[in-house]
Amino acid sequence: MFDWDRLMNDYMGECEIDIGDCLKNAGKWIIDKSFTLSDPEKKAPKENPVSGYIYLQAKYSEGAAVDVQNAPPLRAEFTKKEEKKAEEEAKAAKPGKETKETGKAEETKSDIKIKGNLKVHAVCARDLKIGDWKTSDPFCRITFLKTTQKTNKVGSTLNPDWKKTLTFPVALKDIVSNS
Repeated sequence: MFDWDRLMNDYMGECEIDIGDCLKNAGKWIIDKSFTLSDPEKKAPKENPVSGYIYLQAKYSEGAAVDVQNAPPLRAEFTKKEEKKAEEEAKAAKPGKETKETGKAEETKSDIKIKGNLKVHAVCARDLKIGDWKTSDPFCRITFLKTTQKTNKVGSTLNPDWKKTLTFPVALKDIVSNS
């Protein structure tokens, strides 16, 4: 997670997810939950530590067929948490107050055929730290093996909604090494 800036994007935290169950259950949205952001390499300054969480959904689809199935609706427990938080923020608000999957593998050789696609739906993030003066311009960068994609940035918020699906090709070699 990063805060967009003109010169340099500020680090806001990260999470690592295990996509093994997605690979074993092709065609189903297996990951559907929020992940707490962390700072394992201590990249964030001590005076502005990492906070918040990101809500992700993911599935693996076999073959080269285009998968048009949309991500599942938000889980009820997440929706209730969001509603309760909005009520609390509304009560506390004062006028004028601003209310990775990472994987490591060897280089994929060009002669390996693509076996399928991993879809990661970056839904939203909540309770992020302030990256700029009073807020942030957050975007999510997702890395799978050696491929990185990112969501759009959402301006002036600590609670961005992206609802962006990113697709990563998966080779047969990747499936075997992650099983």
